[in-house]
Amino acid sequence: MRVYFYMPKFAIECHLKNLLATSLQILLPQRCVLCDTLIRDTAWFPAPLCETCASRLEEIVGQRCASCGRALISEERFCMECRETACEDLRIMPVFMYRGAVAVLMHHYKVRERRSLATYFAFKLAPLIISVCATSGLQPCDVSLVPIPSRPEKLRAGKRDLVAALAIALSAWGFKSIQVLARHSNSVQQKTLARTDRFTNALQAYYLASSAGIPQKIILLDDVVTTGATLRACADILRGAGAEVLAAAVIAAD
Repeated sequence: MRVYFYMPKFAIECHLKNLLATSLQILLPQRCVLCDTLIRDTAWFPAPLCETCASRLEEIVGQRCASCGRALISEERFCMECRETACEDLRIMPVFMYRGAVAVLMHHYKVRERRSLATYFAFKLAPLIISVCATSGLQPCDVSLVPIPSRPEKLRAGKRDLVAALAIALSAWGFKSIQVLARHSNSVQQKTLARTDRFTNALQAYYLASSAGIPQKIILLDDVVTTGATLRACADILRGAGAEVLAAAVIAAD
């Protein structure tokens, strides 16, 4: 007598992914970019970051500033930096503070283009995005991630769009993304401007790539936030097209 075992499709996919991850660990062992130790069985494999170094990254926890999303220490509602220019039109949610080991890790991601680190950043961003959806009474499938686009001249030079890579990594968590924003060539870089000029510059630098197919519920996605001017300008552009921008999910706040 033959006995047949039924395995659900999702279980088969999970088994195959685990098998692939195990095979990759044997054939292509990864070393941590921060301490160079061999990485084994991390939840974010194949990202080159060990669990020990990951535990030392400065993650933002507890109460957050209603404007920039950084941690509040003894302040109420707004941090000291945002108190004079406080703005609650966009909920910015960074995972880390951009300093120490986080700054080194971001250097490997943004400058050395270690794209596999996107798997780790997605692992940390996914719960944050899920919490934003839950607060709004939505499921992740109800929301579209919109990455902040890279400068066109950077892409023409052969550089990678690492925010788009982050969106792709988040698709493993069930998030869909759509690139509806674009950036003008040779636009002035935000880091060269004073804080007061950045919002106006960003409004001029970014535009809708297409007026068709704009999602109704959006969460912006970026790698680093400094003043939040770029995120707020892009949110205004999308709202002008009729979208509701729930928040901005960011890897680190500088």
